[in-house]
Amino acid sequence: MVRKHEIGQKEKVVELYPDGYSKTWREHEDMSIDDIEWAHYIAKYKQHEENKTSTNERNKYWDEHRRSKKTGGHR
Repeated sequence: MVRKHEIGQKEKVVELYPDGYSKTWREHEDMSIDDIEWAHYIAKYKQHEENKTSTNERNKYWDEHRRSKKTGGHR
């Protein structure tokens, strides 16, 4: 199978994505988070769902959370 824009080229999708995942996806594969971070994510997700928090408010929270982690602040 060859991508439509690569007709005439020998590069095959199967060679680029042998297991169905792109190289970009594979680069992030090892970036895992610990159990504490998962617990925080799940708790916040449930809270946002329960409160019917808007997407904008959710994104604002996660942006602030990400920034506080980079600066060493805690929530």
